[in-house]
Amino acid sequence: MTPEIVVRSLDLNDDVLAQLAALLPEPERAQGWKYYHARDRRRFIARRGLLRRLLAERLLCHPQEIAFEQNPFGKPSVPGCGLRFNLSYSRGMGLFVFTEGHEIGCDIEWRDSRYATRAVADHFFTACERTALDALAGENWVAGFYDCWTRKEAFLKARGGGLSLPLDDFDVSLAFAEPPRFLRGGLGWTLHAWTLGEFHLAIALED
Repeated sequence: MTPEIVVRSLDLNDDVLAQLAALLPEPERAQGWKYYHARDRRRFIARRGLLRRLLAERLLCHPQEIAFEQNPFGKPSVPGCGLRFNLSYSRGMGLFVFTEGHEIGCDIEWRDSRYATRAVADHFFTACERTALDALAGENWVAGFYDCWTRKEAFLKARGGGLSLPLDDFDVSLAFAEPPRFLRGGLGWTLHAWTLGEFHLAIALED
């Protein structure tokens, strides 16, 4: 099974942004105005407007007609249909994924060496993942860190429990020569992962 993948810039010109803002119901537009920085307000409108437009194209309805539900951990869904979707964003880039009848989660992260630290790896990665990471050096270590992070995050989002789920229940591959896959604990799930410039992207899809 291959998910639908859409990657879009969230830094849009005023005309396009106005068109997307018109697709949002008033409570959602008001939510965007709560952001302090104009850049963050614009990106919120862009990602929510794009999500509604992309969903409406698949559900054959008007974007404003879509009513979202969230589970207790914040994962959104559209009740009454088999379409599953997820959204992630980082540094002005949005990742949107869609599939029918199977749970899905995604993550996109811009590679920034300031946040790829041993302390973070020790806290969030398993012993197996840290061993694989330590086989890398320099920029490869940083890239491996973000490969691991995005794959784990995508799986947590797909399962709908966020960081309430134990991070040591599963291992993901991160060696450059290996395809993205679960090494432990991912039975019934498939990983997709790739890079786009300085961005790392990952999808976890229920089989």
